[in-house]
Amino acid sequence: MDDARYSAPMTPTFEDVMKPLLELVATRGEISLAAARDELATTFGLSDDERTQLLPSGRATRWASRVHWAKTYLYKAGLIDAPRRGTIAANAETRRILATNPARVDKALLLTVPKFVEWLDRTVPEKETGTSAIREPSDGATPREQLDRAYASLKHDVLDDLLERVREVEPAQFERLVVQLMTRLGYGGPLGGAEHLGGSGDGGVDGVIREDKLGLELVYLQAKRWKDPVSRPSVQSFVGSLEGFRSRKGVFITTSTFSREAREYVRQIEKRIVLIDGHELAELMYEAGLGVATDQTFELKSIDTDFFTNDLD
Repeated sequence: MDDARYSAPMTPTFEDVMKPLLELVATRGEISLAAARDELATTFGLSDDERTQLLPSGRATRWASRVHWAKTYLYKAGLIDAPRRGTIAANAETRRILATNPARVDKALLLTVPKFVEWLDRTVPEKETGTSAIREPSDGATPREQLDRAYASLKHDVLDDLLERVREVEPAQFERLVVQLMTRLGYGGPLGGAEHLGGSGDGGVDGVIREDKLGLELVYLQAKRWKDPVSRPSVQSFVGSLEGFRSRKGVFITTSTFSREAREYVRQIEKRIVLIDGHELAELMYEAGLGVATDQTFELKSIDTDFFTNDLD
């Protein structure tokens, strides 16, 4: 293949991969998908970062996903074969398509292949969906990437709404929320405990986490429902409060942000202080299921290849 034709500044889309993949199997015959993925990455001149960049779900790399979907579409169109598990190979249709010297092999071209259209009709019937998104030209994202992108967008909206709700609660309620969050995240249990200390005589802290039954390991909490950034003096004041409790661990949580000086300060001191800003707080609440409820669950299954390699007794 002429590598220069396929240079790209970013990770190629799965449609970008289709023609080079056809040319590769036409040249190599049968090849493992893993080997094809590595050879195509070299052909496109991908960096190590581009090869290993994960999808938002964190369960697969973007590059592997795009090669997989290029292979899937070509296989469903009958343009390549899968003679054995994990391998692909050229066939007569591979050579027929390449003989036409197409400038590009993409979904638009595949929609001219009856076998591919038949597969689409079975997979996403237009009468059920109104319009089949898989038929429409896209920005090159694979179906898995589109799903991950939609999830990330919906999660972002929930996190924004969640933080706004938290910013509206009363200060004392926010302090109790922070203590509850820490227990939801697993701190203070199963033999420890957590307590809200907010109010007069609290010694400058709002809560305490007992990491063991005897209270030998204590983590003190400071919760500030603020709009303005938390400055270094406020963090220093919290650290000073820990001296009165003879504690070396603390968590400072705010609905706003921390100044650069405040973050630099905690990196320089001996005590172990964790700073959690508003966006991190919303992420932790989402992770712990605090203040949110499951709206809908989708279970995405994949083929269990081990099942089909064993005797089916």
